[in-house]
Amino acid sequence: MPMHIFRLGAEKTEAEFESNDAAIAFAQRMAREISFWDFKPGSILKVFDDDGEVLLEIPLKRQMH
Repeated sequence: MPMHIFRLGAEKTEAEFESNDAAIAFAQRMAREISFWDFKPGSILKVFDDDGEVLLEIPLKRQMH
């Protein structure tokens, strides 16, 4: 199973997913949840495949409650 890397600023998480599509779907859900947390303006959640290629970049936005 390929390894994927999720990076938000200095934070880095590695996880294995069956496919790039599964990793992207996870990142999109994660970005919605992160948007409720406190983060630096202009933060971007980046997803990399196991070759280091960027699969997705999601600019995070604060959401109003």
